[in-house]
Amino acid sequence: MVPNEISVGSGFDLELPPWVKASIALAASPLGFTSLSLHVAVAAWRANDRAAALLFVPNWLNGFLITILASSVSSLVGVHELVGRCNTIINATGSTHMIAVYLYAATIFFVFCSTCSVAVRTLKTFMSQRLIAASVG
Repeated sequence: MVPNEISVGSGFDLELPPWVKASIALAASPLGFTSLSLHVAVAAWRANDRAAALLFVPNWLNGFLITILASSVSSLVGVHELVGRCNTIINATGSTHMIAVYLYAATIFFVFCSTCSVAVRTLKTFMSQRLIAASVG
């Protein structure tokens, strides 16, 4: 839906690179999610419910992970990302290496997402423990 170029006056066209279009497309959902989550967090903070308010941080990081999961869609508009690069390698080397290339990509993706998930879980546990300690003491 985003055009390839925008006319900005007489005879001047501003070309939008594919990565800009992908960024706009990928930013829409996280922006809505973040604004809603932040609204809930601010309301909880004002109600003196610090635990609910601070849940914004891990929720926001989970939204980041969802964006990473959706980023392969950016290849549809020509942005070179992991799956797109895998397809380039497969096209250059032939389909005999397809399974190995996709397994390599899946491993990179799995390690990244798993590391982020563990970090979010650790942060959430740490924040919960701090809030419990603060409410007791």
